[in-house]
Amino acid sequence: MALQRCKDVAMPSNTTTPSWLPGDVVWATFSKGCPPWPALVVTPGDVMHANDTTQSCHMDGGSKGRGSNSIPVQFFGSYECVCVSSVTSMQEGLGRGYHMRIGVKYAAAFGASLYQLRCYLKVHDTCKVEDT
Repeated sequence: MALQRCKDVAMPSNTTTPSWLPGDVVWATFSKGCPPWPALVVTPGDVMHANDTTQSCHMDGGSKGRGSNSIPVQFFGSYECVCVSSVTSMQEGLGRGYHMRIGVKYAAAFGASLYQLRCYLKVHDTCKVEDT
């Protein structure tokens, strides 16, 4: 699988931090020690609904990704919806080799997540996907 030229991320003029929008495809890390994983930015309401909770990403201001800067994502492969504290653009993550840095422990699940990512990108025409 080869991905080429993902859509550019909108950048507010007064900051270097991307403004992530629902539907953006990113690399997210769930917790320290876990590898970056492909994910889809969703709305805080999607996370609340998926986890059957009343606590959204932007409430509380506490740890574990629930602060004002948290980003709600749904991971490819597990479909898990969580809030994370930082994400990397798909293009930057591919440039850093995130898609090739996976240990044996996560290999099967990671392979499934990459397959789902590829299918998503083909359907939504977010990136040009070429078979290799």
